[in-house]
Amino acid sequence: MVSINFEFTIEVDMSSAYEVEVEVEYAPEYGVVEYEVEVEVEMEEPEAVQYEFEVDNYMDWGNECVCPATGWYAQFGQKQGVEFYNFQVDVDGWVRGSGQDPNGEFDIGGLLEGKFFVFNKTYRGAHNVVYRGKVRKGVWAGTWEIAGNC
Repeated sequence: MVSINFEFTIEVDMSSAYEVEVEVEYAPEYGVVEYEVEVEVEMEEPEAVQYEFEVDNYMDWGNECVCPATGWYAQFGQKQGVEFYNFQVDVDGWVRGSGQDPNGEFDIGGLLEGKFFVFNKTYRGAHNVVYRGKVRKGVWAGTWEIAGNC
């Protein structure tokens, strides 16, 4: 089990300047009367909040995030749009996700090693497409093939 102890303090400056008009009765023979009123606002100290963070299985934190993405592939000289509902790479380089394109819905799974990747795009209830390539400036580019087909 991993134990992480930490403490943080949040300070908020809630001071404000206010102008207050006060009517003062005076006798005209005394001329102009200036009167200053100082108003002090007392605020109660907020209660300290105690919260215990659950740190069990911390290595799995973020695995349930959904990371949408878009892209395209070329076939017969035409670009085909791809929508990824989820496209993730974990700290070990495992690629996973799902999405859809004109051929239907699919799941992906593969590996990113350094800048090079290979992943399978498996259409649900249909064929598999293998993608291979390199990541350059955040763009995944390469080739695709259907084994025994093209």
